[in-house]
Amino acid sequence: MTGISRFAAVLGLLALVAVSCAKTEKTSTYDSAKRFVEAWMNVNHPGVLPTEDGIYMLDDVEGDGILADTLSYLYVNYTVRTIKGVYDKTNSVDIAKQLGSYDKTAFYGPHIWRFDIGSQYAGVIDMVKGMKVGGQRTALIPRWLISLQDFGTEEEYLSSSKGGTEDFIYSIEIVDGTDDVLEWQEDSIDRFVERTFGKDKLGVDTVGFRYICLKEPKDSVSFPVDTTVYINYTGRLLNGQIFDTNVEKTAKDAGIYNASRSYGALPVSWGETYSDLTLDGSSVVSGFSRTLWEMGKYEKGIGIFYSELGYSASGSGSTIPEYSPLMFEIEIVDKPEDD
Repeated sequence: MTGISRFAAVLGLLALVAVSCAKTEKTSTYDSAKRFVEAWMNVNHPGVLPTEDGIYMLDDVEGDGILADTLSYLYVNYTVRTIKGVYDKTNSVDIAKQLGSYDKTAFYGPHIWRFDIGSQYAGVIDMVKGMKVGGQRTALIPRWLISLQDFGTEEEYLSSSKGGTEDFIYSIEIVDGTDDVLEWQEDSIDRFVERTFGKDKLGVDTVGFRYICLKEPKDSVSFPVDTTVYINYTGRLLNGQIFDTNVEKTAKDAGIYNASRSYGALPVSWGETYSDLTLDGSSVVSGFSRTLWEMGKYEKGIGIFYSELGYSASGSGSTIPEYSPLMFEIEIVDKPEDD
């Protein structure tokens, strides 16, 4: 059956439903949406019944790990498209390239999702029930379950006005999971440090933060309060992807060069504590300022820190995912001659 024929069939079924219900008083917000989904499923996936909560499982590959719904945070690959076939979002580089939406400055790969009501859609939580780490699943999630609230029953979701305006088909793969996302990041940081710099660099500076000196300072004298020092820096994810730098060549090599931006050493105003430091007049994430606080005159080093000292649960745009550990390579340099 062609796409046009399937669409015509759906419209025909909806017409029959409308006639049969012409004298029935509307009882909930999503009545017509539910009839559409049922008609669409009858044409495209006949025989597939909804779960108790109202989603439709379209494909399921069982994993061999721990039950995912026993964990609070899941490391997920995902693709989301509307019921009409329009792609909404994906973290697959291959799909992004096929769609022509690939952005070399964006991060592609597993994202950490928190799985509880208020953090994740009710339909997505229902979709994960019974999945194991390593598993893959595709499901149609009706719009009334695109809700961050828990109403308990399908009838309550249908009657609510807190759902979405589109029906979505989610495809997800669960790569890993944890109950303690900060401990998980600490372990990731230590594995990275050991792999990149050696086991002897694993000494803990403070919770969620590691500092590695790459070039010793000229002397051991601390910077006085109100001193201005100049730095070059490069920010990376732990996979090595660069998301920010003030070094022009590095930006060009990484494909993140912005012609409207000025490149070159930037001023840091020193303060009484690391939290008082500002970069070119602006505040910075705590992990960045803690890295600077470790440094002396002409020193070069790398600060590596978990998301609580960075961008936390929100990440930053398309370049820094949720709950991402970050690393900044910083070098204290001479004041630019034109300053």
